[in-house]
Amino acid sequence: MSAAEETIDALCTRCGLCCDGTLFTSVVCATGTEARRVEAAGLSLNFIEGVGAFTQPCSRLKDTRCTFYADRPTRCRKFECELLKRTDRDEVSRNEAVSIIEQTQLKAEIIRSLLRGLGDEDETVPLAHRCDRVMELPVEKDEDWWETYATFLLEVRALQARLKHDFYESAATNVP
Repeated sequence: MSAAEETIDALCTRCGLCCDGTLFTSVVCATGTEARRVEAAGLSLNFIEGVGAFTQPCSRLKDTRCTFYADRPTRCRKFECELLKRTDRDEVSRNEAVSIIEQTQLKAEIIRSLLRGLGDEDETVPLAHRCDRVMELPVEKDEDWWETYATFLLEVRALQARLKHDFYESAATNVP
């Protein structure tokens, strides 16, 4: 196993943030053969102007692992988060990268828990969309709701900063 493969094995298989709806809201696939292969694997594609995309969280993600890794879409195959790249360049140790992943997963889970407490329990929707829905709710809520909402806003901001710094190559759009 090469050093790059060892890094991927050490990080990517523990992470899953690119597939669980935390980093992205959807994945664009190529048209034609790849789209048919992705659909045959059980992913539902939405087509806009002939280009297929599937929403996150990916239904083929089990815990933090892809269940059709060998046949995953090209976009998934080519994606490398900034943390993986920095680890490959020895700017971040593997242990430090694992710690960053674990902290980010915990932060995302805290937000999911807060979302449930704020009334959004649909785990099949990308985290960013769930956050948007809660932010658009009517403001006629009780004091406990507002306290949870204030904590939620702080946690979302902290997650956004973490994702921007450690996972996105540049300022990204689909950040929760």
